[in-house]
Amino acid sequence: MKLRYLICAAALVMPFAAQAQGMNSASNGFSYNYVDLGYTRARFTTPRYTNPGAFSNSGYTVRASWLFLPNYFVKIGYQTAKWDHGVGTPPNTSAFKHTYADLGIGARYGLARTLDAVASVSALYEKVNDNAGTNKNNTGERVTAGFRIHPSARSHFELDTLLRYNWVKRGNTAYQHQLFRGDYMAVIGRAMYSFTRNVAVMVEYQNLDNADFAWTGGFRVSF
Repeated sequence: MKLRYLICAAALVMPFAAQAQGMNSASNGFSYNYVDLGYTRARFTTPRYTNPGAFSNSGYTVRASWLFLPNYFVKIGYQTAKWDHGVGTPPNTSAFKHTYADLGIGARYGLARTLDAVASVSALYEKVNDNAGTNKNNTGERVTAGFRIHPSARSHFELDTLLRYNWVKRGNTAYQHQLFRGDYMAVIGRAMYSFTRNVAVMVEYQNLDNADFAWTGGFRVSF
């Protein structure tokens, strides 16, 4: 059995161990029923790419989560990205676009009144419209684990720290190997401030090992 599947299985059985040890299964004030709407931008400068130098992509991000059991939730995501700089020769930004989608299941377990540990596994789908106007479809898996933190029991702020690993099976075109690695890791920090009971402003920063960084700004609507 591949290591990735062992990691996925471990992430999802942890809530059972938490319950067996008497850990809290309540939500601790963290909502797992929400929709995120945001704008995402990523920057690349690594010289291994086809055209060395700084370039970036940007697009919109939509994510949703639904808690269907005390410790388990379904999650879904969709993201579009359009490159601001052409890749290859000659540049052709109008045709080079990405679409990402993921669907998975997550687990949460309360460690303290203001602290939840979370983990999830997802199936990934990626559609690439390259410079030649050809569509490429890639699939893979994602594992995410980390913590959701309230600074205090009555705080309107929330801080999330996450570690994410992606495995993506890509095609054999040259630009895909040069621009992206199939397996990559991201360290994610997310801050939110709830200005009403159900609406929060959100800022998210990702440090990726296949890019310089990516950030997302937007809103979370809980229900």
